[in-house]
Amino acid sequence: MTTSHLPHDPVWMFHSVPEDRVQALARSCAIPIPLARVLWQRGYTTPDAVRAFLDPTTYSHPDPFSLLGMEPAVERIVRAINRGERILVYGDYDVDGQASTALLVSALREFGARVEYYIPNRLHEGYGLSQGAVRELAPKADLLITVDCGITSIDEVALARELGVDCVITDHHEPQAEIPAAVAVIDPKQKGCPYPEKDLSGCGVAYKLACALSRALGRPDADTDRWLDLVALATIADVVPLVGENRALVAKGLQRFHRRIGLRTLCEVAGVDPERPRSGQIAFSVAPRLNAAGRLDDATVGVRLLLTEDPAEAQRLAELVDGQNRERQEVERRIVDEAEEILAQDPETPHAHALVVAGQRWHPGVIGIVASRLVESYGRPALVLAVDGDEAVGSGRSIGPFNLFRALSRFKDYFTHFGGHSMAAGFSLPAANIPRFKREFMAYAKETLSETDLAPVLRVEAILQPDEITLELAEAVQSLAPFGLGNPQPLVMVADGLICESRAVGREGDHWRLALRAPGSPGGVIPGIGFGMAEPFSERIRPGDRVDVACTIGMNEWNGFREPQLQVRDVRCTQAESLRLAERTLLTGRRDAPEPPRPRRLPVAVPGGPTLQIFDWRGHGGDIRPAALHAAVEGCDLVLLWTAGGDRQGLMSRIKTERFGGLSEVYIFAGRMPDSAAARERAALVFWSVPRDYETFVAALAAASSWGKAVDLHVTFTAELLAEAKAAVAADLPDIETLRHLYRALARTVAGGRGTVRLHELSEALSREGVAISAAGVAYGLDVFSEAGLVHMAAEGNGKYIVGIEPTGGRKVDLTRGVRYNEGITLRERLSGYLTRIASMSDAELVAAVHTSVIGA
Repeated sequence: MTTSHLPHDPVWMFHSVPEDRVQALARSCAIPIPLARVLWQRGYTTPDAVRAFLDPTTYSHPDPFSLLGMEPAVERIVRAINRGERILVYGDYDVDGQASTALLVSALREFGARVEYYIPNRLHEGYGLSQGAVRELAPKADLLITVDCGITSIDEVALARELGVDCVITDHHEPQAEIPAAVAVIDPKQKGCPYPEKDLSGCGVAYKLACALSRALGRPDADTDRWLDLVALATIADVVPLVGENRALVAKGLQRFHRRIGLRTLCEVAGVDPERPRSGQIAFSVAPRLNAAGRLDDATVGVRLLLTEDPAEAQRLAELVDGQNRERQEVERRIVDEAEEILAQDPETPHAHALVVAGQRWHPGVIGIVASRLVESYGRPALVLAVDGDEAVGSGRSIGPFNLFRALSRFKDYFTHFGGHSMAAGFSLPAANIPRFKREFMAYAKETLSETDLAPVLRVEAILQPDEITLELAEAVQSLAPFGLGNPQPLVMVADGLICESRAVGREGDHWRLALRAPGSPGGVIPGIGFGMAEPFSERIRPGDRVDVACTIGMNEWNGFREPQLQVRDVRCTQAESLRLAERTLLTGRRDAPEPPRPRRLPVAVPGGPTLQIFDWRGHGGDIRPAALHAAVEGCDLVLLWTAGGDRQGLMSRIKTERFGGLSEVYIFAGRMPDSAAARERAALVFWSVPRDYETFVAALAAASSWGKAVDLHVTFTAELLAEAKAAVAADLPDIETLRHLYRALARTVAGGRGTVRLHELSEALSREGVAISAAGVAYGLDVFSEAGLVHMAAEGNGKYIVGIEPTGGRKVDLTRGVRYNEGITLRERLSGYLTRIASMSDAELVAAVHTSVIGA
């Protein structure tokens, strides 16, 4: 399992919707209100738009002849068919290329063409047309048709013409400034192409060509549906947006998977029901097996599997690619481990905005998957290079804000070849160019990507209570399928769930199984799974805890039984019961208390900077934060909520933004808050927690100033909140009397003088005895005891230690003389002094602090 190195905790972002119009939409379309909220946020705001989306069979497909280059391509291919010329389909080794090749070869054979196909070897020839392949194939072809490649093959097409071979290019990748001088070039992304759907897969483009040929040859359009299974396979595997025409093609194609013997057999080998395949199963189970053939050996195996009509051959080929996939997984695992080790030793890694890692003897067929794993782990664009002697082959994957193709285009002089699109690209270059290219590419990424771009964002589309998660809702969510890029599974927040089960599962214990229900309800238990999330959640979250869960809603099926299941993306523990009254106030929009006095407004003049004003609530009593939030949303299009780090307390994660007028975005930051790349018109920062030190306070002010052209800063540090903050400091850095209580509890806990200690359990046990100490305070105490020779210990991770009590022989130990204890005393005094200072700051001092933080930023 890859360890997560994400630079920031996920930010949960919520959008407001006009609740009355959403409910009207739900009634009109007879769909659940949560589903209507999701569709509204995705731009489907009218009944007609919703109905068209939910029934993709009604989609009106654009005319294939509206693709630029289609008419001359069809004319040349029809002439070749009629004359009996030799046609060669030149494909690519990934799933899109294999499916494109199989589709066009099938269609041309049905049309009576003399056709063969060729797939380049990834290891020896690389991506796309090569001059060596053109020279080898020229004597065997009169017409060469590329699928899923060729848009950048300027020199190769020119060579083919010299050798007497006409070329038709079909592709979907980004073109460069110059287009190959072929008989025809079909690519919806090329300049001047009026085709409305720009994001077809390579197989989607090949399908449109087959449709146009079918029409030109006088065949019924209905015949073309037989190829949609290949289009669905390629569209899902190539991670193009599943909206518009792609969604319609995939929805129809998935229904036909069982009809093609090669796909049916491959699904069965992969453990997927070919009668009801889901897009996620295609992406993670079926497509990788076909990809493995091209990554490790010969991709023609995959094409043969897709073309065969012999059940025995289909079984043999499916088992072959299944074995190659297992081999690919082992190779991938080894390279990921080596790449992680290289990055761990590189001092630039923690601060880099992109990753470039190279290794000797890395398999070039697997580096694209390795790049994907690094992006998942680090949350940054990643390039992985396989070096072989003087040459290197590279593959990259990106994140949403960073267009990888555009970035690599800036460095094309370094490359011998490159191509791709915004999220993925491949290239080759002399090994001698790697150091300089790496340095300049990483510098470009740092200039282009802000800290905000690197923060993983969870866009919550609906907020639900546990008792709203029903089988009916799970089935309704499935009506949005097929899911993929551009149409992800809806991410929802299940608010205030009571944990009933929490444990690690899986062969290596790396997955997290949980179950929750609504507090106060004896039934309605909802199962959930967090893949790769056993650390830290299986230890941190325990039965009896109350949590907010960011998740998708799936379906769990076995032995004919069906129930909803949560697929977890992130979890936040809710705060104590004493704070839930304020939270309910936010959820309902009601306040039982009288309207509180208004805060003092303190303008901050920053020449040439944003318009800043401080809203100082410190003079009021009680928990003023709900009132501060109500005031903050007025006239703002963005609210930033700053909360303490550590467990990322989730009080504010349950805010229902539709209660607050025109509020469009909420960002909840735990700890450090990054700068913004693009300022909104007006933003507000509300401190939901008191920063633990002055530096953190100033850093939050500085970062907030970049989020809006005008920024309101709500300082909510009432006497009660400051008292809580001081108590938290004391609990994290306990005094000598608390440490004595801890040592006695430790001796009782460790049976026989040696045993396992869990920090949070010991903390809670002491709290029940009236001793205020946090899990961090227990860890601090163990350090103090270890330095004094009272214990020896070994950390096991997840807040668990093996602790042994050392015999003292009756001697007295003075803990106050220890270095670690005195470090804690010094830090506690400094933090307490800061809290006292921030409580007593005058208006002028507070304005000066904000002014200095912004100028310093």
